[in-house]
Amino acid sequence: MKSRKQSQTVNSAAGRRLPALRTHKRSGRCYATFAGEEVWFGKADDPDTARRFESHLGQWLARGRQPEAPPDVELTVKALVARYLTHLEAKHDEQWHANNGARLT
Repeated sequence: MKSRKQSQTVNSAAGRRLPALRTHKRSGRCYATFAGEEVWFGKADDPDTARRFESHLGQWLARGRQPEAPPDVELTVKALVARYLTHLEAKHDEQWHANNGARLT
């Protein structure tokens, strides 16, 4: 793995530094800061960590150093409640539903 100094290369076209892959000392996980947001890539000893970083860096540069656009999903209150009720049905047993079912409808 490159040292911190070596990995903070300068983009000669723009004259700005590229995000560097850093290692969190306590957890041993690698991350980089893109446009003020930390992105985590995995353990330092994982061979895929550097590949994931390089892939993310390339995509970030291709977007013009902009963060990834959020998905175009509109979540209504009705849809959120429906998801939550489905979650409760899967999580709890019949006895719980017998005691609490009237409160949910």
